[in-house]
Amino acid sequence: MAFSIPTLTATSRWLRGLVASAIKGARADLWPNNLPIFIKVVAMAAGQGNLRAEWIFKQVFVSTADADMLDLHGYEIGLGRKPAAAATGLMIFAAIDGATLPAGAIIDAGGLSFSIRAGSVAAGNSISVLVDALETGALGNLPAGAEVRLREPWDGITQAGEVGPLGLSGGIVKEQDEPYRRRLIFRKRNKPRGGAKSDYEGWVGEVAGFSTTGTRAFASTPEPGTVRVYPLLEGSGAGRIPGPADVVRCADYLETKRPLAATVVVVQPVARLIPVTISQLATDSAETRAEIVAEMLDLFDERGFVARGGETFPLSWLSEAASRAVGETRHRLTVPPADVGLLPGEYPVFGGLTVVA
Repeated sequence: MAFSIPTLTATSRWLRGLVASAIKGARADLWPNNLPIFIKVVAMAAGQGNLRAEWIFKQVFVSTADADMLDLHGYEIGLGRKPAAAATGLMIFAAIDGATLPAGAIIDAGGLSFSIRAGSVAAGNSISVLVDALETGALGNLPAGAEVRLREPWDGITQAGEVGPLGLSGGIVKEQDEPYRRRLIFRKRNKPRGGAKSDYEGWVGEVAGFSTTGTRAFASTPEPGTVRVYPLLEGSGAGRIPGPADVVRCADYLETKRPLAATVVVVQPVARLIPVTISQLATDSAETRAEIVAEMLDLFDERGFVARGGETFPLSWLSEAASRAVGETRHRLTVPPADVGLLPGEYPVFGGLTVVA
């Protein structure tokens, strides 16, 4: 049965009637009289009690709990927030065969500093070093080929270098409230079941920077005992597609979680761009178009998924998203003309909005 917290005015009115019925001859509506003051004080106390009860009720559920209570929900099921992490990966410098770089040497790139994890010796005409960013966060995630520079010169090694072919990855901030909330809800809906597909999707969400939302795991029919996992990162649009280094990180973590008899293959999803064309937009303005684009982006982020094959991205979702936009009163969706079929491993990404007459 639904219950709405009464206003202070409604509570005061109820208390006035209660006093009048309980105390013979009492009149809370006459002045001077201390009964109205007494009633207002009691009403305020009752209101505070109701607000406290409402707050407690919200903390019972992960979907409505405050941030600090989310941590308590996670503690009870052994699922804490993912901590902040520093980016890591390989950097390459031209060098004379046999030249060395010691552990702890500093490399600068993109306004950030990186430290060499372990000493390395040049082989041939180059030297590769494993580095860690000195600060946590996503700014340390650099693409392959990005320019880097040794802070100090070292014999036989050029100061200018580049990020290795897999790039630098793994740099994230401490897990924020809403991603953590989604992961807790996923865990409550999908209890661990000894290697079920949802277990793999949940394990992906435990890896720094990855999300359970949209991630899919499939049993590989031609390969008994093999599970193919298509992971997605936190973020938006094509930015959710993990890079090669991210795929390796995810695979390494799943290797520590998989059942003994299972073989896990982690596969990079393929972005499937879905452009949208709308005609007969009744209120065509820059503001309305921006609202439609925002709704489309939210749709793809919230309901997008990696396809297992034979699945479609429904046309009705696209039309519904356009209809939700502030300022939109009527439109006709012309592209795509029908539900969009997805191949195995494809992840739908919003491909832009075109408005025609």
